[in-house]
Amino acid sequence: MKRAGFSKVSYNTSDDWSVMWAHDYPFKKIKPVMMKMNSYQKVNKLPGSGFVTNKVNLATSESPYIPKAFRIPNDTEKLKKYAEENPNTMFVQKNSNHRGIKIEKLDKLDLKSSGSFVQKYVDDPFLIDGYKFDIGVYTIVTSIDPLRIYVFDGDVLVRFCPELYYPFDQANKDKYVVHDDYRPTWKVPTLAKLYSDLGYTFKETLNAHIRSLGKKPENVWDQVHEIIRETYIAKEKEMAKAASHYPYPRNFFEMVRFDFVLDSNLKVYLMEANMSPNLSSKHFSQNRLLYEQVVYNVLRLAGVVRGGIFGHNLQSRSNEETDMQVSDKDLAVYADECSSAQCSQPNSCDKVLCRLCTHCVTSEDKVFLRMAYLEHANRHTCTRIYPEPVMRNKMSHSFTEETLRNQLSDKLSKNNAKMHQWFIGKCAQSASWCD
Repeated sequence: MKRAGFSKVSYNTSDDWSVMWAHDYPFKKIKPVMMKMNSYQKVNKLPGSGFVTNKVNLATSESPYIPKAFRIPNDTEKLKKYAEENPNTMFVQKNSNHRGIKIEKLDKLDLKSSGSFVQKYVDDPFLIDGYKFDIGVYTIVTSIDPLRIYVFDGDVLVRFCPELYYPFDQANKDKYVVHDDYRPTWKVPTLAKLYSDLGYTFKETLNAHIRSLGKKPENVWDQVHEIIRETYIAKEKEMAKAASHYPYPRNFFEMVRFDFVLDSNLKVYLMEANMSPNLSSKHFSQNRLLYEQVVYNVLRLAGVVRGGIFGHNLQSRSNEETDMQVSDKDLAVYADECSSAQCSQPNSCDKVLCRLCTHCVTSEDKVFLRMAYLEHANRHTCTRIYPEPVMRNKMSHSFTEETLRNQLSDKLSKNNAKMHQWFIGKCAQSASWCD
């Protein structure tokens, strides 16, 4: 923040702040402050984000990408029936803060206390040099309605269990639980040369190892992106409703860390989504660069760090300053279609083909289109995973009502459909907007 020209102030003593970086969920603790926000102020939390980051809600969401879980005590009978039908399954019990994780037999689990859940244990993890590990993927949501999701593509956090997985001993959690005192990549022999000696990132070190086994790391990341997309899509309506209670629903962005494990066949499982992941390098100083790059990318993407523009706050000082970054002309797409006779007719804005023409775009549309344009320009090493990148070699460059409808899912909300359609239009204009 200091490098970007900001200084620290207290919301208790000043209304003149630009960014709130909250560790806790601020919408309950300081809701009056949130309700009085100015249009240019930003907060690094999304209203309703607990639909995704609450560990009990996420684990029991019946997602095919999450190991089967049962809420305690509500689902106790379902758990007993599942255990009876799957006698060889191992279970772990977790609570909302994920402390005290341990594999237990069903008869030793606490099936009466509320606030916890029991989850199927993935008992055939993919190991490297005999160690189990997880992968943390930094994910940024910049908008809920329409939904836009990015991942920090520069690196991931790879953390190993302190002890070898085999011979397996469920009483020894260091064999299967990744905790704060985890084994770092540079202490895993096979990976140490790539990471420490040759200077590759955690992600590329892992990729190289997977390739050395004759497997494709792209399959892992494709699964990761699909899981993140589906997790947010499933809760999009609830989060949009939560944001709608605030004067400026587009003031919010959020970075969370999705944690995944792989089984021996490289199938990806989502374990949790951390609302406020640890960004301190006090324990492992080697992680400083990763954390600083994550924060830098998040702030660029959210429009907090703005190249060459300085001011005591984020409020635009003139229309010229705004247009310099992105103007209405930058938003214009589908020139051939919008200049045609059918898009010049009365009620033409009702057509999918014409709804992004300049005379059809509403002031609300312009707000989220401008945000999307600036995110694309400032994304640095972040990759947009929703709306999914447009494959230029597979798209039509001659658009009709039918071809556009075929490229847009019927399940999309109105704003999401416009957002997808706009990215298609930008890709048709320039390859820099594709793939």
